[in-house]
Amino acid sequence: MCVAVAGLAFDGDVLNGGVGVKIAFDRCQAAKIAERRQWEYKFDSTGKRTANKLISPLREAGDVWFVDANVTGSDEGDAKNPKFSMKSYFAQKVVPVLDKITGEGGQFEGYTVTLQGDNAPGHVQGGFAAWLREEFDRRGWFVQNQAPQSPYVNVCGLSIFPGMSKRHTHRLLKDHGYKVPSPDEIWEAALEIWKELSSCTIARAFMQARRVHDIIIKDGGKESWLSKGGPHCNTRKDFKNGADGVSVWPVGGREHHVDDWLPFREKKGKRMCKLK
Repeated sequence: MCVAVAGLAFDGDVLNGGVGVKIAFDRCQAAKIAERRQWEYKFDSTGKRTANKLISPLREAGDVWFVDANVTGSDEGDAKNPKFSMKSYFAQKVVPVLDKITGEGGQFEGYTVTLQGDNAPGHVQGGFAAWLREEFDRRGWFVQNQAPQSPYVNVCGLSIFPGMSKRHTHRLLKDHGYKVPSPDEIWEAALEIWKELSSCTIARAFMQARRVHDIIIKDGGKESWLSKGGPHCNTRKDFKNGADGVSVWPVGGREHHVDDWLPFREKKGKRMCKLK
């Protein structure tokens, strides 16, 4: 499992345009400590698994290595069963990055951070949530979690991860064919795709999520809009990449109201737009 944090630097409203920011992307791992000497295993003719002591030990007692771990709010686990703590991750990685880019001399000096969480159990656990709000309050920042059961307004789940997933599959097929890749190979491919992800793509994802919010509001907070098919938010049409290659701006500098692009109006019994 991986965790990603992306942002948009904008002024006033997301639909005014802005700069997409890659803040963090990491594998959910934790350190584990070997209690004794460990060997690689081999299987004999009967299928019995035994330690292969004909080669060097895999690890010595006290050696530390990283293993994939379950994501928790603030529980670190123990030496035998370590956990990936969101509190530690934000304290050691995410918050320092945000301090750097919004602090004096930073790329986005003076910007106010607003964090949108997705209400996953590990993201709203009491210990982590309380610590996060305290840290953000101290900096004059905000935590505004999205509504529960609302994957359609999660920037990563709505746009960034699906786009990465397609490229990830193609990369693994190219590099490994139809062989089942190892966890390390899966992670390395994902990291490469993240590094290649453009700031403009991230920025446009935020604008798409903002327009999905408009659709939900127009529908009175209901989900009946989903029965009409996936909405096409026209973000590629209405927002162009800036000359700097990292920002996205409205075409012609004009604002677009939800009724201007909402694709559920009927014309001769057919929808004008449909997500494919």
